[in-house]
Formats: sequence, structure tokens, C-alpha cells
Amino acid sequence: MTREQTDGRDTAQRLTAAGFIPVLLPIIGVEVTGKARPAGAFSMLIFSSVNGVSAVDWERHQELLELPVFCVGEKTAGAALAAGFSDVTAGQGTAEQLSEIIRDRFGQTGARALYVCGEVTSFDMSAALEPVAISIASWEVYRTVGRDPGGSSISEALQDVKGGLQFHYSLKSAERFCELLQSHGLEGLAQQSDAVCISEKTAAGMRASCAGTIYVSEEPNERGMIAIALSLNQSSARS
Repeated sequence: MTREQTDGRDTAQRLTAAGFIPVLLPIIGVEVTGKARPAGAFSMLIFSSVNGVSAVDWERHQELLELPVFCVGEKTAGAALAAGFSDVTAGQGTAEQLSEIIRDRFGQTGARALYVCGEVTSFDMSAALEPVAISIASWEVYRTVGRDPGGSSISEALQDVKGGLQFHYSLKSAERFCELLQSHGLEGLAQQSDAVCISEKTAAGMRASCAGTIYVSEEPNERGMIAIALSLNQSSARS
């Protein structure tokens, strides 16, 4: 698993409960930016990642806790509830799907949304909501940074998952994974394990030289990824 250390530990627990042996290889880190919150009043908050929830001390923004919150998926929604929000709506796993939910609920209301996000986003939420006159104020509370665990650590992790699976959660982490394999000369070893990607967009960041077979989750969430792993494990057991 190539995700950030904290998320990786949570995922490892779920995979262990499902009967797998997780191997952590965090190649993406998350840093808090400390940027000030945009001024003004808001009708709602939008979270496209758990990182946006965890990067803010919400006790210092108590007035926002009463607002309706829209989260990209169930995990982010759970984090929002734990942070003290009560009116929380979970999307199906992508920012595009989330924008459709927001449009359906608010319509042409001229609402203003606080978009709690990273410095780099892969979906233009402002453009998606502009047709229904919902304005966006982006609060870039975190940034993702690439990390290099070193060739020996990457090689050891790939040896441990020979004949197993790689889990990739974002386009950036997939691209970073392939960059590291190339720089450390480990693409051949990586081809001895298959990749499970959370979405088609993430799979687009994978090169054919970086995995055996590349699978894409039917649902853009971790539940769908684990379902693929279980299905492959059952197929392997039958054969």
C-alpha cells in the first residue's frame, strides 16, 4: 500500500481483518499549509478528502460546524462526523459525483461554499457548480508531497508482495510509484505483483511496466478495492 502513513495503518487493519497480510510503503506524505480561512459567510462546506478534515482544528471554527457538509465518500464523511459536524452527506467516491449531489440539493440558490481542499486538485469544483450559481471559496489546507523510501525499502516491499497486490489510491501516488520504480531500476520486480486502482483516473497513472495486471475498482472507494482482492484470492484458491 502506497498511501500516506496514517491512512495506510487504517487500511492495514481492514486488510488484516479480511485475511490479507498488508505491506506498507508510504510514498506520498501530507503537510498542513496553515493558510488562513477565506473571509465571509458560507452556506455549506465541501470536503474532497479526509486530509481536508484532519488538517484543520475545528474547535477554532465552531461556527462552521452547524453548516451542511458534503464529502466525497463515506470515509471522509466519517471523519467529518468525528470532527463535530452533524449535517453530513457522503458522495459515492468522486468529486464529480459529489458536485452532482450538491447541484441537486441547492439548485439555483446563489449559495456560497467553502471548499476545504489541497493545493492541487484534480477536479474543478468551481466550474462544476458555476452553472447553478454556487460560488466557491477554496481553502487550501494541505499539500501532498512525494517521498522516496529508498531503493532497498521499495525492493523489500515488492519482494514481500510477489504474487500479491499493489493498492493505489490516487493518480499522484500511482505516478510517483512508477517514477520511483524507474529511478531505482525495480520495474521488473514490480511486474511480479498486480495492481488494484481506486479509479480509472488512478489507473491512468500506472505504466504497464509497473505491475502485472492492472485492475480498477468498480466503486471509487476502498471497499471496492478490497472486493477485488477478495475475488482474486478466491479465484486463486479454486485454481
